[in-house]
Amino acid sequence: MFKFCPNCGEKLPDNVKFCPHCGYQLPQHTQSTLPTQPTESSSESQPTQPSMSEQPTQATQSTSSTQTDTGSQNSSNYNDEAYNGSGNPSLIVSSNLWIKTIFKTDQCMGRADFWWGYLGLTIASLVVSFVYHFIASFYASASIAMSGSDLYYGASPLYILITLVYIGCNIFIFVILVFAAVQRLHDTGHSGYNWLWCLTGVGVIYDIVLLTQPTDWSHTEYPRHHYEIKG
Repeated sequence: MFKFCPNCGEKLPDNVKFCPHCGYQLPQHTQSTLPTQPTESSSESQPTQPSMSEQPTQATQSTSSTQTDTGSQNSSNYNDEAYNGSGNPSLIVSSNLWIKTIFKTDQCMGRADFWWGYLGLTIASLVVSFVYHFIASFYASASIAMSGSDLYYGASPLYILITLVYIGCNIFIFVILVFAAVQRLHDTGHSGYNWLWCLTGVGVIYDIVLLTQPTDWSHTEYPRHHYEIKG
């Protein structure tokens, strides 16, 4: 009767206690069977592959993440863009926008358009003031030369008419400024009535701070028109 070495698998007589081939000490009761060789599990020999149901899910998540990132970038660019209704803010273009949108309080005005238009309005105000004082001085000189005093100049109908025209121009300039300020306040997300702070004197500083604010895109109560005015 024979038996097999459980260490090397060689065929051995039944009465030996040590394997003559490898020196392995044989147990007292050894079955006449070949040693069982350990087998590697299939899970170790082959890498785990994702199931077909998981692969579309991963692709969908990747696509959704890319679309979300792209949408966030577009939203960020949109929010950072400054609104200007003229399309190309400049001294002449923005000043024309002020005239075009006068008496309109139900819309917005961009920051660049407002300050360019304000500069143009200031220049116009200085020109009107210069013309008025030049004409008044010339008329006063002529009156003094004719009457020997400026009393006639001060009471003449022409002087009164020139003064009324000058006052009317300044009132018109002020009205234009008020309506433009209201539109600018709407663009910053504030009420147009904030311009009334100017009447308090110190409140002018507060209004200037509001007028220098950027466009608030979250404020959609008033529309933002695009006029594309040519210079």
